[in-house]
Amino acid sequence: MVGTQYEFEKRKNLGSLVPPLTDWLTERMGTDVEVGKLETPIGAGASNETVFFTLAARSGTELSERELVLRLHPREEYQLYLRPRFAMQFQLLQHLHRDGTVKVPNALWYEEDASVLGLPFFVMDRVQGRVLINSPTYNDVGWLADAPARERREIWESAVRSLATVHQVPMGAVEFMADERIGVPDLRHLLDEFAETLSWSAGVIPHPVLTEVLQWLLDNFPADPQVGLAWGDARMGNMIFGESGVTCIVDWEQVSLAGGMNDLGWWLLFDEINGTLAGTRRLEGLGTRSETVDLWRDAGGEPVRDLLWYEVLAGFRLSTFPLRRMLQTGNIPSTAPEENVVLNYVCRLLEIAPPAARAGI
Repeated sequence: MVGTQYEFEKRKNLGSLVPPLTDWLTERMGTDVEVGKLETPIGAGASNETVFFTLAARSGTELSERELVLRLHPREEYQLYLRPRFAMQFQLLQHLHRDGTVKVPNALWYEEDASVLGLPFFVMDRVQGRVLINSPTYNDVGWLADAPARERREIWESAVRSLATVHQVPMGAVEFMADERIGVPDLRHLLDEFAETLSWSAGVIPHPVLTEVLQWLLDNFPADPQVGLAWGDARMGNMIFGESGVTCIVDWEQVSLAGGMNDLGWWLLFDEINGTLAGTRRLEGLGTRSETVDLWRDAGGEPVRDLLWYEVLAGFRLSTFPLRRMLQTGNIPSTAPEENVVLNYVCRLLEIAPPAARAGI
């Protein structure tokens, strides 16, 4: 979903970050530092910029080097989320890292002043390991496809169990997120925000299918939804893997208090995206849909209920992203998004006519 122009601009501007970032880190650390080896991860940063870099600091005659990650606030012209809650992400990462229940990066410093690098930003330790690719899908190529089935099974189990750790964080431990000044939504407020996001993403272009899906979500809202920490972008592609399984969970920009079922629905949707919706089969060793649900529940997730609703919510939410990109680029089609495989999948779940059928295609 990242436009090529955005990728070009990120790489073009990397060198300009070095002088101000060096000065800023020198002040933070109280010693002279050198910033180098700046690079952006390939295929990452759909809504904000992520930059890997090295930091060399001298203490007396000793020179130490560490690998860090710079995360910048989304630029308004490329923003995918209506309310990024950028500072809250940093605060949550610090809390989760101290607590230790969920494996997250060590968030070190936050800067609100946009005059330093042009945008607010934070810096965290880089976690080394292997990550999965989505394009082409990891079910077709890459280190997971090359691994034996037994190893894939261990990786899959580690991933699902790690997902469940997010939902074991007690509400009392993240009460600061419910502060009205921060405004992290529970499920009801999250759905209201997604409804607002549809108008924000699509502009004046009508999208009757998504409007119908939204109405179904409103009419069938769960009677007693859980309130608790939800990662928001829950998928294997946002996990870092070491030799013994998951070592880190990253990308918390969609975090909410909408509960674990919100994450489970998103996780299952991306299983479909990387499998049948990509025209490929799931790798031997990776758990089936029912095995995923069972392991998540047994690992301490939550009682599984209203699963169809949460899967539809995930599909609705993801379907607004390409609309936002089209509005930003001006590349707006004259008809509904017939090729949106996610929206077509949601239509199959709800047994309603997909966009192409309505357009007479």
